[in-house]
Amino acid sequence: MSVIFADRALLSDGWAQDVQISIGTEGSITSITQGCDPRGADWRKPLLIPAMPNLHSHAFQRAFAGLAEAATGKSDSFWTWRHHMYAVSEKLTPETNRDIAAALYIDMLKAGYTQVAEFHYIHNHGSKTGTPGEEMARSILIAAQETGIGITLLPTLYETAGFDDTPLESAQKLFALTPDQLMALFDKLNAEGSADSLNKLGFAFHSLRAVRPESLIHISNHAPSGTPIHIHIAEQEGEVDDCIFARKNRPVAWLYDKLDVNKNWCLIHATHISDAERQQIGKSGAIAGLCPTTEANLGDGLFPIVDYLMEGGAFGIGSDSQVTVDPTQELRLLEYGQRLTKERRATTASEKEVHTGARLWRAATTGGAQACGINTGEIAVGKRADFLALDTSHQLLTERNEDTLLDTLVFCGGTNLISDVMVAGNWTIIDRHHALEDVIEQRAIASMKTLLNDK
Repeated sequence: MSVIFADRALLSDGWAQDVQISIGTEGSITSITQGCDPRGADWRKPLLIPAMPNLHSHAFQRAFAGLAEAATGKSDSFWTWRHHMYAVSEKLTPETNRDIAAALYIDMLKAGYTQVAEFHYIHNHGSKTGTPGEEMARSILIAAQETGIGITLLPTLYETAGFDDTPLESAQKLFALTPDQLMALFDKLNAEGSADSLNKLGFAFHSLRAVRPESLIHISNHAPSGTPIHIHIAEQEGEVDDCIFARKNRPVAWLYDKLDVNKNWCLIHATHISDAERQQIGKSGAIAGLCPTTEANLGDGLFPIVDYLMEGGAFGIGSDSQVTVDPTQELRLLEYGQRLTKERRATTASEKEVHTGARLWRAATTGGAQACGINTGEIAVGKRADFLALDTSHQLLTERNEDTLLDTLVFCGGTNLISDVMVAGNWTIIDRHHALEDVIEQRAIASMKTLLNDK
């Protein structure tokens, strides 16, 4: 057991002073005592807040972040961007994927993410065994284990290139698994002990256009109880139009009509939804998985977050394409997008929670934890001990108290305000430094050179 003393801490029931937090050997909080002194504590921190889960990541896309910003002469969108993605993904191997993911995961930890849901569809790249999916999946698990971040690995079904059962393009064939292969991969990883206090296994469906209806229904109905299930949905207007043409319904409405979409589900993007679909998501207890910096980068559009929150909907955030690895920037853009379109401030505040940044941080930590299938997101007894220690000596935090601290973190600060990061009772970042960052950074540089070299 270890003990942390915090001068101030954001607990599940509000802010507290002079807090002693005891952590068991398995990494969960065993007790919280307020109004005590620091004697007997293993560590003393001036300010602790709950860490952020990252509910949507494609780690390999870090390799070409920034390389898809030149105009192609066409109407640039997600559909032109993905050709850059194909070009890099075709050259991936388990080793290069591991190196890029490990460096990315250190950056995530420094930014305050302590769990990452890896939406993993690069199954058959550089395989030496011929066993679908295993080597690439293990490369992700190795990267997470090496860096100390928690991971929710989501092997992803990818079957078709369109709603009309169009065969996969050449580059997409590397993403392909059959439903039986997907279930076999899940079962094998589970039997190997890939799920523990830091690791969680789930399923993902790439999108309605890329998965046959019968496959989606079969896997969803046979997933073990409590398994996280994620899907890209309603990301672009063209996808919505194609779904209406092929399936006579909008994507989210079709999904809810065919399946019991509940709190185990995470609907990634869900950008272009009707009022009825928005209300369906909120009432079902599912999580809206929002990735504002990627959605902005791709020109996707804005999720209707204001009405969604007013109706009690739950959400979390993800770094997705890795153009940005910073939860404060995701939350900032989520709010700023609404300010720009509605021409008013503090759009996501409520009568009970007037501090916009604080409200968004609390909602995203709990929603992200639910989407990742992990027992964290709050500082409370029984929860996994995932904390961020903020640097209160920084001038930006001068004379900030309680929720104004979170407002400042979200809207004015960022990773520069985070000094230490704890995952399941272990300090993975100490004084802004990861013990393996130099070694892993050099490996990632070498792997990126391999992937990006045109020769």
